[in-house]
Amino acid sequence: MKISKKHTEKSSQQTSQPPEKCKRLSHILLAEDDLEMRRMLGWSLRQIGYEVIECEDGICLMKQLGLLGPSEKAHMIDLILSDIRMPGVTGMEVLESARAFDDFPPILLMTAFGDEETQMQAERLGAVAVLNKPFDMNDLLERIHQTISIQTLPKQEPAESLSFPIDIVFRHRSSSAPLKAFVEEMASKLNRYADQIMHCQVVIHKTSSTSQHGPHYHVTVNLALPRKRLVVKHPSGAMVDHENAYLAIQVTFGKVYHQLKHHFNRHSSKQRHRQRHAMQSRETI
Repeated sequence: MKISKKHTEKSSQQTSQPPEKCKRLSHILLAEDDLEMRRMLGWSLRQIGYEVIECEDGICLMKQLGLLGPSEKAHMIDLILSDIRMPGVTGMEVLESARAFDDFPPILLMTAFGDEETQMQAERLGAVAVLNKPFDMNDLLERIHQTISIQTLPKQEPAESLSFPIDIVFRHRSSSAPLKAFVEEMASKLNRYADQIMHCQVVIHKTSSTSQHGPHYHVTVNLALPRKRLVVKHPSGAMVDHENAYLAIQVTFGKVYHQLKHHFNRHSSKQRHRQRHAMQSRETI
């Protein structure tokens, strides 16, 4: 999915069930002077469970980091995502100031005017990466996930292990290690029904798109249950145009969970009805 200034947010009323958020909340300091871009990036990051502190320029960024005086939130920052060209102080200047601190959070830079010289300068100053606009949102999310996990966070509590067999199928170059781990984490939420799930297949299908938001992702979860097969599909873009693979997976498993809950509640209700009917028949006899 490509980032562009033409993005407009969809109303939250369009989604009947909001996706569950990631358990581990990490803090990202987002600096972007373009209001529309900043809102879109902040919205996307919050949707997958990050806490986001937004800055409209380089001065605000330096204040949040405690470079211009005391800051209550500086110690909470796990990663900085900053545009290079901003009013007051540029992202590159903030990066250069950060070199004096040993425990400074890693910095990802964004630019619409990237060239080889900018890339080399950023790497020399210690930037994790320079992302050229427009960029693929999924690439950004994976880079953020990897950077925070490897460089800034203590070991996270492992996701609950799966209690039922599962196959994860990626199509059209949609595969990645973080995405596979994310699918397994979402699937583990179904463990309460593990004794009824005979097999689970998850298919991630990436489709090319001519829209400004880039590729769409079709997620299908196929559950084999006793005397029933439950198939839940969700095409990204159906409700939110810029929906990425992570969000599509969250929405799909949210649907799966609610359908499983409804199915087993209905099954239990039928069993209770049959038991009452049997007891009444015996009393009549």
